[in-house]
Amino acid sequence: MEIENNQEQKLFEVSNKTNNEEKLSKRQRKKQEKLKKLMENKKLKREIEKVKKKEKKQLAKEQGIKSTGPSRKMLKRNKIQLENAPYNIAIDLSFDDLMNDKDVTSCASQLLRVYTTNRRSKRPVPVYFTGLVQGSKIVQRLDQHQGSCNWDIFRSEKSYLDLFERDKIIYLTSESENTLEKLDTGFSYIIGGIVDHNSQKGLTYDLAKKHNIKTAKLPLQEYVQMNSRSVLTINQCFDILVGVGEGREWKDVIMEVIPQRKLPKLKQTQDNQKNDENKNE
Repeated sequence: MEIENNQEQKLFEVSNKTNNEEKLSKRQRKKQEKLKKLMENKKLKREIEKVKKKEKKQLAKEQGIKSTGPSRKMLKRNKIQLENAPYNIAIDLSFDDLMNDKDVTSCASQLLRVYTTNRRSKRPVPVYFTGLVQGSKIVQRLDQHQGSCNWDIFRSEKSYLDLFERDKIIYLTSESENTLEKLDTGFSYIIGGIVDHNSQKGLTYDLAKKHNIKTAKLPLQEYVQMNSRSVLTINQCFDILVGVGEGREWKDVIMEVIPQRKLPKLKQTQDNQKNDENKNE
């Protein structure tokens, strides 16, 4: 008797579910199917992440590494040393009025990545957020990141022009006719803190020229061929500078930083040819 009741209950549930699905419009069914697919993809993504994390831990264990990354305690000790700092990096954040709310949010996220990269770097460098006017949109967005006021970053309302020696300032801009070949000791490198989607092309270059400041572009075209313009985000420019500052080769750092969607391809320079020949030998 109990078995029959259970079967009847299941038949009722199936029938009720079928009736409900029939009542749904074509648009509602599509929406339901899309939601179901999204949930399945999320579940699959979580499973893949679990496997990758497990493999990473196993690899670290085999190599005798206690952790797959620096501990929180180590990161707290990884402070900027001003006395022996070879160079400075400043993000010019004086473009608040030229960005909409979406761009400001994106800019704040990139600044967070700048802080994270420097904190995890082998050689943290002095980083300055300049032109941070109190009450500005970018300041409000930064303050939404919990603990951002305690970042190991020098925040200032002043311009970079008032903080560094003018003859040792180099503004990084893709429009410059000069290519940055190395990071010079005692210099301050300025990155334009603007997200503009090409609407303000040439802005930072014109600004630097107006103030009679030296300019330079990263050696992207010298090492890499891309299918799009060689304009990078704030944090990508920063990552390249820090990577080279750690003693790595330009080509290696650039290839690592440039997103794969830009289809970067390493150019065959004389140095690369020599390296290939040595490998073949």
